[in-house]
Amino acid sequence: MTTNGLNVLILGPYPDDPDKIVGGVMSVNWALANTLVRHHEINKVTIVVFNRGRHDQALVRLGDKLEVRHLAVPFLSGDVIIRSWQCVAAVRRILTEVQPDVVHGQGIDRQGEVATQLGLPSVVTVHGLVHIEARLAAKSLFDKVKVLLFDAMVRRSLHKANVTISISDYDARSLEGLVGGERISIPNPIAPEFFMPAPDLPAVSRVLFAGVMRPRKNVLGLVNAFAELRRGMPDARLVIAGPTPEPTYTQQVRDRVQELALGDAVEFLGHVSNEQLLTAVRETSALALFSYEETSPTIIAQALAVGRPVVASRIGGIPEMVIEGETGYMVAPGDEHALAARLANVLCNRNHAREMGQRGRALAFQRYEPSAVAEQTVRAYRIAIASAAARPSA
Repeated sequence: MTTNGLNVLILGPYPDDPDKIVGGVMSVNWALANTLVRHHEINKVTIVVFNRGRHDQALVRLGDKLEVRHLAVPFLSGDVIIRSWQCVAAVRRILTEVQPDVVHGQGIDRQGEVATQLGLPSVVTVHGLVHIEARLAAKSLFDKVKVLLFDAMVRRSLHKANVTISISDYDARSLEGLVGGERISIPNPIAPEFFMPAPDLPAVSRVLFAGVMRPRKNVLGLVNAFAELRRGMPDARLVIAGPTPEPTYTQQVRDRVQELALGDAVEFLGHVSNEQLLTAVRETSALALFSYEETSPTIIAQALAVGRPVVASRIGGIPEMVIEGETGYMVAPGDEHALAARLANVLCNRNHAREMGQRGRALAFQRYEPSAVAEQTVRAYRIAIASAAARPSA
């Protein structure tokens, strides 16, 4: 361990451009790393990003205490289920130079598995139950084989990690019996800009969906519910923002919008920058998330931080984030009529929506403010180091 504080190695996605953040995990890495470097117990933070089919890039120094290293794994294939040994080998090549005291894998898939195979104190954060998501999406025989590989990877990561960070009670319950080390509950941090004072609710009622356009997010169901909402609120608008990795599903959603004659009321933003996402949240009246499966969606925490009410499915870790009737509403997944009714409750009563937003914002400061999360994370690093010292070698 360094005399001036901890050297931390974080494995996970990190933006080349801070205004181009893709996905919740990248957003968390950005907020956490840039807050950790201001902590008095941290000497240096190194982010390792695995690149498929790209050459190693030069070391990118983002300050005296923060650097990013892109490691090429040229034969990487199959999403996040095989060839982790290549990632382990790539990281080992830089360990002497980086000299980390603790390794933090952001995810229980490849990032977690690599973090726990380096022979160093390890922390793994649960960002989604990837094995469950894979099982829900499995259709072909190959998909079912992938599920088995995911299950094995998750079990290895959780069993070997010195500390597992749960971001919700839901993931803690779902993974009960699989965690071999200490388990600590720490929510994900939200970037500071989401805590800036927000403008008042827009004059025109705007509903926002922000996330990856996938069947699991049930954007089709949201469009159907919005059509029902529009019958009583003809001026309402729906904004859909996020990456579209599945063109077939995206086209189904667009076709449904046309079938329901909603073309002038629905805006597709596609993949947005961090600044555009912040603007979209600040300009919305309510966030809607109608998913079939979620762990602890970053977009809900972001909307609460901005002071916007949330209407979402009562699944996964969402009931821990949304206080029914206080910061938003929850509905059964797939219940389009209930979603439309709850959105109408929020949009038709601006004073109630403002009060919900104020309570949500206060809650977000308590749970997701980055410096508080960083403090808890440093404590987890110390526990991991002490645990590794006490745990017999495998």
